[in-house]
Amino acid sequence: MNQTEDTVTVRVTLQNANTGAPINTDERDGYVVVNGQRVNTTGNGTVTTTIERSPGGVSARYEPGHWWLNPPGYTGDSDTVLLQGSVLQLVSTLFRIGVPVSLFLLAVFFIDRITGWRIWPPWRSL
Repeated sequence: MNQTEDTVTVRVTLQNANTGAPINTDERDGYVVVNGQRVNTTGNGTVTTTIERSPGGVSARYEPGHWWLNPPGYTGDSDTVLLQGSVLQLVSTLFRIGVPVSLFLLAVFFIDRITGWRIWPPWRSL
């Protein structure tokens, strides 16, 4: 949801895959682990927590209780979200700009070689 240099605010939502009903881990066995921190969801099946920012990503894992004690029984699930920092944003921007520009220059090079227009390299006429 929100990230700073030191912390990350994460929202985890649990719901029944068949019915879409929220899973409240406060009233039944089971819990959610967010980067090693154990938390419980509320009545609407969500939990919002702020954790210390770790390099890489944030992992969340649902550990269901025993199926014979809590009908209906659920299976565990997990998810990981990659946190973008300043370095990743820079690399992403360079990639988004660099790939189209380099493909355009490669096309100009091939067209120059095929047609013989002598426009490559661009600094030839300087």
